[in-house]
Amino acid sequence: VEERASELREALENPERHPGAAYAVCRALIVLDSQESAGTLFRVSQRQGTVFRQLIEPVLAEWGFHKIREVWRNRLTNPEAPRRELLLACAGAGRVKDESAVPLLMEIVLLRTRSSDVRLAAARAAGEVATAGLEPDADRLTGDTGESSRGLIDDLCAVSVVRNHTSAAAQELFLRFA
Repeated sequence: VEERASELREALENPERHPGAAYAVCRALIVLDSQESAGTLFRVSQRQGTVFRQLIEPVLAEWGFHKIREVWRNRLTNPEAPRRELLLACAGAGRVKDESAVPLLMEIVLLRTRSSDVRLAAARAAGEVATAGLEPDADRLTGDTGESSRGLIDDLCAVSVVRNHTSAAAQELFLRFA
């Protein structure tokens, strides 16, 4: 298997390779579970764009490839990041339990001008990583803010960010929703 994976990695290093062929090679390396190819796949994903990132980044998260974490954090701080790539960054940060991404994720959750799907993805990721400390943010999301924009998405985000919390404040929040 490693011999085949080595040949496939070599084929990917050619930047002139047709994108369809490169995608198929990436898929083959993933199917082979060639974790030794993580660096090559990472470089291809950064060079080729969103379609490749959607294929590769979840696998890099599963394999625990550390270099991708900085890319995700940068994406989380970029207000111009494409929506699909921002969703990938949220999911990846949650999957690898990147504690340093939690403040960045919470900025997205609390920013009501962000799209609902991105806010909820960020909330789920933050809740997957953090097991304590997000109760004040959850309370802020569900509290009486006087804003007409508060609604179901705020409630869903609040529950998502504290889903792994066991504190009395988190339990109280769960009871309010029950």
